[in-house]
Amino acid sequence: MPVFSQTVLTEGDIAFTRINIDDETLSFVLLVPIANSTKFIITDEAWNGSSLDAIESSIEFTATSDFLAGEEISIDTNILSFTSSGSGTASLLSIGAYSPINGNMLGAAGDNLFIYQSTGIPTATDFVAGINANSGVMGSPGNAWSTSTSSSNSLLPNGLTNGTDALGLFPNGGAQPEFDNARYMPTSLHTGDKATILASIMDLSNWEFDNDVPFPVSSATFNVTVPCTEPDIPTISYAPGTICDGNSALLNISGDLNDATTWYVYTGSCGGTLVGTTTGSSIIVTPTPPSTTYYVRGEGGCATAGSCGSVTITTTPREDASFSYSATAYCADSSDPTPTITGVSGGTFTSSGGLSLNATTGSIDVSASTPGAYTVTYSTSGLCDGSETASVTINTLPTVTFTAPEDLCLDAGIQADLGGGTATGGVYSGTGITDDGNGMTYSFDPAAAGVGIHTITYTLTNANGCTNAVSDDIEVTNTDAPSVDIITVGLTGDCAELSTGFTKTDILNGKNVYISNLDNFPLAVGFDGTKWVLFAMDIENTGFENTSVPAGLTPPLTGWVPTQCFDGTMDIYLGAYVCHGGTIADLSLLFSEDNIKIYVDATTETPLAETDLVINGNQYYISKTINGCESDRSVIEVTVGSEINNEATLNAGVITATQSNASYQWFACTGEGDEYLDGETGQSFTATEPGDYKVWVSVLGCSVESICITVSI
Repeated sequence: MPVFSQTVLTEGDIAFTRINIDDETLSFVLLVPIANSTKFIITDEAWNGSSLDAIESSIEFTATSDFLAGEEISIDTNILSFTSSGSGTASLLSIGAYSPINGNMLGAAGDNLFIYQSTGIPTATDFVAGINANSGVMGSPGNAWSTSTSSSNSLLPNGLTNGTDALGLFPNGGAQPEFDNARYMPTSLHTGDKATILASIMDLSNWEFDNDVPFPVSSATFNVTVPCTEPDIPTISYAPGTICDGNSALLNISGDLNDATTWYVYTGSCGGTLVGTTTGSSIIVTPTPPSTTYYVRGEGGCATAGSCGSVTITTTPREDASFSYSATAYCADSSDPTPTITGVSGGTFTSSGGLSLNATTGSIDVSASTPGAYTVTYSTSGLCDGSETASVTINTLPTVTFTAPEDLCLDAGIQADLGGGTATGGVYSGTGITDDGNGMTYSFDPAAAGVGIHTITYTLTNANGCTNAVSDDIEVTNTDAPSVDIITVGLTGDCAELSTGFTKTDILNGKNVYISNLDNFPLAVGFDGTKWVLFAMDIENTGFENTSVPAGLTPPLTGWVPTQCFDGTMDIYLGAYVCHGGTIADLSLLFSEDNIKIYVDATTETPLAETDLVINGNQYYISKTINGCESDRSVIEVTVGSEINNEATLNAGVITATQSNASYQWFACTGEGDEYLDGETGQSFTATEPGDYKVWVSVLGCSVESICITVSI
C-alpha cells in the first residue's frame, strides 16, 4: 500500500547502482524528482513469495528537502549515514528487526536489497526497486531470485521484473561464484532519459565486480533528461461569429500542448508579432479592421518552435454615427439646438448630468441645462453599433443690473455722465439715449424723448459672446398750465351746501361740459340736447335742471329747478368766484388739479400762502405740479363776493331777511338742533305758531345765518 507522501513512487523510479557486502554500503539513483517529506523503506528482508520475512534490517528514508532526478544516494549502514551527489537532504531511521549498525544488514554469504513504499506490511505491488547479490547454488547458472531458503537469498516480488526494474547480479553469464562487491561502472551511460538510463543499469555488462575490495562512491554523476513531446499544431476557431470593428474575439485553441508550456499567439506570420499567450484553451484578442490573421503554436519547456495553426477574422464595420450641432458653444438664452445626423438615424443621445438632453432627437434644452462643458455621445442601435461624440459648452449670461435716473421734466435739459449699469463694458440704449462708448456712461435728452414713460436698456456681452440686458423706466413729464375756463356753482338745500369750481372739459350737444373739482363728489353741468342739467357722474339722475338755453356755449346763470335734489337752490357764476373773506386756499378749491400753486404775478418764485386773502378784481397766476414738474402759469381774474347781510327783522309775525337777491332757507330753533322747514325758501317767513326761527342766506353758495328770532302769536 503506497504511503501518503509528497511523491508516490512506482516501479523503476529508483535503481540500485552499488552494493558492497564487505563494508556494508550501498547506492541507488533517483530517476524521478522527489518532494520534501517523501518516505520509502530500504530493506534486506527476503521475499518469500507472499511477504517479507521480517527478520532482518530496514531503514526508513525521509526526504527533508526536494531531490532532483539524477541524484545518487549512498548509504553507510554501519553508521546509518548517507551522502548525495546533489543537494538533497534526508533522515535515516532503523525500523527493522535488527539494527543495520555495525555490520548487521548485508550478509557475508550474499544478500538482496529492496526499496518499497508502504505504511504497513508491503504487498508485491508496493516495491519500487530490487537488487540480488546472491548466486543461489554455487556453480548453478541463472538462479538469482530463484529461492528463498535463508536471509541471504530471496524471491522477486511479482510487481518487479528482473532486468527491467530489478537486477539479479549473479551469475553473470553462467555458473560462477558470487562477488562480494558490485557497482554500476562510472564509465557506463549516465546521461539520458529515465528509460534509457534504467535499461543501462539493468544491463549486467555495465557493472563491475570485485570479491575483495569494496567499490567507492562513483565520481560520475547522472543527468536524467526528460523526453520531449512536441505540441500539436492547433486548430483555431473564434466566437462570436460576427466581430464588429474595435470589438474583441475569443480564440478557441483545439490541440494538446504536450511538453510545451504555453500557447503563443502571433499576427503577421507564425512567430511574427506576439499579441498574447495562454496556458488554457482560449484567449481574447482584438482584431484590427478590416481583417487580422492569428497564428498560434505551443512553445516553452522542451518544445521546439514549429508550425502554427491560424485563423483569419474579418471584422464588420461599425455603423456611421456621424452627427453635429450648429455650434460648439451656446449661451444660456440661446434657442435650443437640435443636431444634424449624417450617419445612421434611430440611435440614442447621452451625456453627463447637468445637460438637459433629449435622448431621441439630441435637442438640448439650453435654459434648463447647468452651464458647463459637456460631451454628447450618439450611439446607433445595430449589431455593430457605432458611436460618435461632440463637445458642447453652455455659457452663462453676464450678470447685469441697472437703475434709471429719477423722473425728469421735459425742459430739464440733457443729462450727461449718467451711469447705473453693472458690470461695466455694456451699452445703453433707448429713446433720447446717447451711449458714450466707454462702457460706463450715457446721456439722456428728455426733450428728444418726449413726454411719457421711456425704457432705458443696459446691454452687456461677455467674453463668451453671451448677451444679457436689463431695463428700467424713466418718466418725462410736461405739466400743462391749469385750465381757467371755469364756472363757479353755488348749491343749497338737501343735496349740498357748497360753492365750488367746475372746469370745462369737453363740448357735448353743441355746449360746454363742466366737471366739478370735488374728488369725493363728482358732479357735472352739461346740455342734454333740450335742457341744461346738473347731474352726479356716477348715476343717471339729475339734481337740477334748467330749460333756459342761452345762446353760446355756457349755461344759464339762474332759473335752476331742483329735481332729485328735492329742494334748495343753484346759481352759476361764469368765472372764478370766491366768497367774501375768501383765502388763497378757497381759490385753490375751484380747480380740478392737485398741487396748485397761486402767484401774485407771472415771475415771482414764491407762491401765495393759503391764508392770504383773495382781493376782488385782482389777477392771479396759477400753476400745477406733476412729478415735480411745474407748469407755466395761467392767469385768471377773480371775483370776490360782497359781504352777505345776516340780519333779519320781525314785523307782525313775519320775519324778513335784510339781504336781497339771495337764496334763503328757514329753520326752527329747537335747542336740540335746528329743524329744517321744508319749502320755506323765501326772503320772508310767516310763522304759524310761536317759537324761535332763523334764516340761512346764500349767494352762489356763500352762506350766512341769522340769529334766532322769537315769534309770539
